[in-house]
Amino acid sequence: MFELLRMAAPVVAALPVVLLVTRRRFIRAFERAHAFVPDRAIPPPVGPLAGWWHSRLTAAGVIREQRNGRLWLDRHGWQSYRSLRRRRALVVLALMLVIAVVWYRRVR
Repeated sequence: MFELLRMAAPVVAALPVVLLVTRRRFIRAFERAHAFVPDRAIPPPVGPLAGWWHSRLTAAGVIREQRNGRLWLDRHGWQSYRSLRRRRALVVLALMLVIAVVWYRRVR
């Protein structure tokens, strides 16, 4: 069991990086085209995980879709999304720190 976990650890560790890189590429497609308003909308970007990011960011109000299927990036939605994600990450890190301190004090 532990051998399986040890073998899977690099893949699990790389997954967040892969997700962040593909999200960055997805967002850059909009930034390069200056697709921040409906008049500048672009076709959906293609690439690994692009469909997943499309649905996720559309649900979050970051990507807006026109009836013809073209997309544009809502700058305010993107800033709100990033702010929320950062706050969540800080909360998770704070909880992990509290758990580590409590665990360390119990072990010691």
